[in-house]
Amino acid sequence: MNKEEIKRELIEILKIKSFNGQENQILSYLEEKLERIGYDYNKIYIDKDRYNILIDRGDFFICTHVDTVPFDYGIRIENDTIYSIGACDAKANIVSILKFLERAKDLKVSIIFTVDEEGKGYGSETIARMKKFKRGIILEPTSLDLAIASAGSLEYEIVLKGLEAHGSCIEDGVNAINVAFDFISKLNSLKFLKQEHPLVGKANYLIQHISAGSYELVVPDKCKIVIDFRILPNHDINNVREEIETFIKKFNAEYKLIDISYPFETRDEDFINMLRKVYIKSLNKSPKFIGYKSWTDASNFYVYSKASVAIFGPGDLRYAHTRNEHVNINEIIYTIRFLEKINDEVTLH
Repeated sequence: MNKEEIKRELIEILKIKSFNGQENQILSYLEEKLERIGYDYNKIYIDKDRYNILIDRGDFFICTHVDTVPFDYGIRIENDTIYSIGACDAKANIVSILKFLERAKDLKVSIIFTVDEEGKGYGSETIARMKKFKRGIILEPTSLDLAIASAGSLEYEIVLKGLEAHGSCIEDGVNAINVAFDFISKLNSLKFLKQEHPLVGKANYLIQHISAGSYELVVPDKCKIVIDFRILPNHDINNVREEIETFIKKFNAEYKLIDISYPFETRDEDFINMLRKVYIKSLNKSPKFIGYKSWTDASNFYVYSKASVAIFGPGDLRYAHTRNEHVNINEIIYTIRFLEKINDEVTLH
């Protein structure tokens, strides 16, 4: 495999801006590439302007997404490591699939490129509702480990209330920011946060946004916070939702559920054994099976298509979405080999 050729293609794709909702340019690139290689494909629309790309070859699929978060820190190259938004999430996976397709003599797996993974996940939801798959690999950064379980999440927008007053009359008002601090300080009393999962780890939450007040001298009467709660595969998501909302109501707060994503755990032993066999053949070592702490398109295929799914790919999730996001070309080469062995194994079945 030509390392420099892989590096050039990754850099070329990284130069294509494909922020969530702005995927048309990269989709055009992929269409041209697939036509040049010689593959027929279908466009699966999620609305009049946005669509997924599907090469339909049966009920085993390999999938990655084409969109990125809307940040741009440029591209930095350090030997075989490429730094850029989208480097591992998930343009290294796009390159892996394209190189796999170039080398494949007899494609036995379906290939899916989705849009909107960094949004609401409507791309994968549309395909998963439309077509029933049996098994599949979602390419995301796992440091080349195999994730067979994944966290879900409940994301809330919560507005804590205070009482407005002139900023010099502090005692006559109720500062909504202080109410929010009190709310946050008591979050750890939620019972579901004390639970753990053997692969995914602990339940947790991310306070991802806080806004309140102004530069004017006035006691803030509202404080808005956005919280993403990590839901484990061993949670009953409806019970967790009830516990969270009961807690919010104690603070007389307004709230809305912004997003819900479901956790999963794959228990298909034949599939797991297949993954183990393929991993050993392609990476020459035994796999480490892990849980994934982030939502991916895998959840939609698990929920709507009833497929057994696993997550695998180059790069480290902790750096995704940050200015230090990066991928090493050698990991892409291992991923290409993994996809080739998967295709061989599916052929045998």
